[in-house]
Amino acid sequence: MNKKSKAKNSGSRKPIKSSKSIKLSRKNKQASGKQLKRNVKDTVFTNMFGMKEFSLELYKSLHPEDKDVVESDIKTITLKPVITKDIYNDLGMLVKNKIIILVEAQSTWSVNILWRHFFYLAETFKNLIGDDKQNLYGSKKVELPIPEVYILYTGTAKIEKDIISLNEEFYGGKSIIDLKARVITDHEKYDIIKEYIEFAQGAEVYKHKKGSPGKLAREYIELCIEKNILRNYLIRRKMEVVSIMELLFDQDVVTKNYEAELYRDGMEAGMKKGMEVGMKKGVEDGMKAMLDKLVKNGVITKKQAKDAIEEK
Repeated sequence: MNKKSKAKNSGSRKPIKSSKSIKLSRKNKQASGKQLKRNVKDTVFTNMFGMKEFSLELYKSLHPEDKDVVESDIKTITLKPVITKDIYNDLGMLVKNKIIILVEAQSTWSVNILWRHFFYLAETFKNLIGDDKQNLYGSKKVELPIPEVYILYTGTAKIEKDIISLNEEFYGGKSIIDLKARVITDHEKYDIIKEYIEFAQGAEVYKHKKGSPGKLAREYIELCIEKNILRNYLIRRKMEVVSIMELLFDQDVVTKNYEAELYRDGMEAGMKKGMEVGMKKGVEDGMKAMLDKLVKNGVITKKQAKDAIEEK
């Protein structure tokens, strides 16, 4: 290979981020609100189940009766964030071109996840129709896989229902439109779902220990490997997972302190206004001041701030 070829190939390679650059980016005060919302459990979830080996394990855990499925039967159809779209989910799988499985990993509970799943499913179907060049406006009935929707909840709230319904939760059963999701909070069989739940719940506890985020991340991963929790995945992706957890453990601390500061500033502004024109208006102004500062610092969008004010 001549020097010109070497130079060309060298120039085409993407630079590898060093640990130093990762640490610098972590200190960047302009981290977006979306980055701050992603937590360690969700990120490890998408990373692990984005690998065919582990998505196959997940499918077999959900469908133990399907003995013949292999990796080549599974196609990842997870929605990815792009510049023009704000819809992206944790995991989407198409199995044997017959079943769509959408899974969201949640550590905080909100029935609003049903609406998010509703939009994820609509976007996924839209993509499949486009990929297959089917015509929604034609007379021929379009063919689409059977959808299955799951919520893998690892938080502390007690969820009474195994199946939740959009129609029941939001319309009291009066709407003709519905979406149902199976909620998984525990798993009887010790498989990859059970291991993931243990990993996520343990991480939530472990992050409150004293020590640097990097030290805690390394200790926790070694502990999980020792206890056979996601052992195969953690051994194979150890350094990557350490980086993910270190960054996000650190973000968790930074975010809490940052939000506390913004809350204080907002309350101070509200109290000052309250003394002038009444407590009610002061509280409203305090909320607006806090939201304005969140927008200014890139934590939330103007639309999210407006929605929060309207909901109030």
